[in-house]
Amino acid sequence: MARRWPSAGRSRSRCKKRWRGLETGSFGLGCGRGDLWGTPAQPSEEQIVARLYTPTAERIWYIRYAFKAGESLEYIHKLTKIDPWFLAHIRDLVALEERLRAWQDPHLREQDGPAAKALLLEAKQAGYSDRQLAFLWQMTEAEVRRLRKRWGVLPSYKCVDTCAAEFERTRLITTRRMNPPSNRSGRRKRRREREREEGTGTGNGKRERPVFPFPFPFPFPFPIMTTKRSDLPARSAS
Repeated sequence: MARRWPSAGRSRSRCKKRWRGLETGSFGLGCGRGDLWGTPAQPSEEQIVARLYTPTAERIWYIRYAFKAGESLEYIHKLTKIDPWFLAHIRDLVALEERLRAWQDPHLREQDGPAAKALLLEAKQAGYSDRQLAFLWQMTEAEVRRLRKRWGVLPSYKCVDTCAAEFERTRLITTRRMNPPSNRSGRRKRRREREREEGTGTGNGKRERPVFPFPFPFPFPFPIMTTKRSDLPARSAS
């Protein structure tokens, strides 16, 4: 079993973004038209070993070929001197690629929908692009996107505060993550119904946020108030 590292999914996704930024026409680690594995031009073991010795821009693709050829992580580390932490991520991506290839049959995906949906989510969290998935599953990129939308495998965007709340933010920067489908609307609906029955809360299903009646910075310790802003006394102009 592949070893699990902290934040492994985010690290693999970041690696794939770097590989797409090499401007070599590739949309990730293999699984595209330029992939030589399984073609008449598939490199031999001697060619793979020769490419691993010399650090070039194309060596990352031959590291993948080495894992697909059955070479061990220790042997590849001995040839490349690359940290095993990075090699373990590449090995996990190659193992995930083989699992994706096993689901090429569309009838199999429809019969075992929950397992295929979980695998698709794992692939997107690992950084696989829709074009790579279309290559593996013999579909079009538009069909993969429609399948993701039907299964609820969609990205979420979170705001990144570049000033750490210390200064006023002038630019909005967001980060894109592929999170599992949430049932947030259902939880809010149940919370709203419970608040109406009990006569408590805001009545709209949203949680109350603390309101600070004074500007920042403030002295510590400071009181946290949960009243509405309209109920606060007006401040005198000074």
